Amino acid sequence: MDYFISDTHFGHKNVIRFCNRPFKTVTEMNDKIIENWNNIVTDADRVFVLGDVALCATGEAKFYIEQLNGHKVLIKGNHDFNEKRMLEVGFDEFHNSYDYRMPDGRLALLEHRPIPDCMIDEKYDLMMHGHIHISEKVRGKKINVSCDIWEFEPIPIKVL
Repeated sequence: MDYFISDTHFGHKNVIRFCNRPFKTVTEMNDKIIENWNNIVTDADRVFVLGDVALCATGEAKFYIEQLNGHKVLIKGNHDFNEKRMLEVGFDEFHNSYDYRMPDGRLALLEHRPIPDCMIDEKYDLMMHGHIHISEKVRGKKINVSCDIWEFEPIPIKVL
């Protein structure tokens, strides 16, 4: 099964305050996201992470990413390291954007930052993105997969 998530911000203490996350400490936040992820995702699954995985040192990011189940595909966000470093911390794939074929045949553009519906190329039926932590889950042709609005867990493709 394929899953989607963005903006986990592992190791980023201030995201709790900035986004009004329901955690007292960054350790509590990190542990809850990892627990939620691993309760849903198996090693046979694929997870598309649409950016902003961690905001911490490389070694610390590696500590978090290596705990996560599944084949991890990163779509680069504005807080992510370069391709070489992200593969070193535990991602299986790295992309700046990704064309994803939905089970019903629709084509989705996967990127970290949303773009206006009118800017989505005619070849795409929809866009999945992160970056916006507090917003509607669906807006026009866009699906926001930020963990802040999806209970801090990966979203299965069957829900989208």
